[in-house]
Amino acid sequence: MTGLILGTSAIHTPFKGGTLVPNLNWLFIFATDPTGEISFQTTLAGGPPSGTTLYSQFWIQDSAGPAGDSASNGLSVTAP
Repeated sequence: MTGLILGTSAIHTPFKGGTLVPNLNWLFIFATDPTGEISFQTTLAGGPPSGTTLYSQFWIQDSAGPAGDSASNGLSVTAP
């Protein structure tokens, strides 16, 4: 299982031995395959308003990670 965290701001706070980058506005849980991979694509209907910045980060269960979890880098994207 993996969680995709999306937020409208960055908080850069310590979390489970790592750093949680986005503020937790939305959390989506996905099942991964046995190798921990996931693949999906989506389209935002109408898209966010121009200038909107969203921050995202994946967290995944990982027995070798600190506190049993590992995280991706935090990413941000700003709508044109």
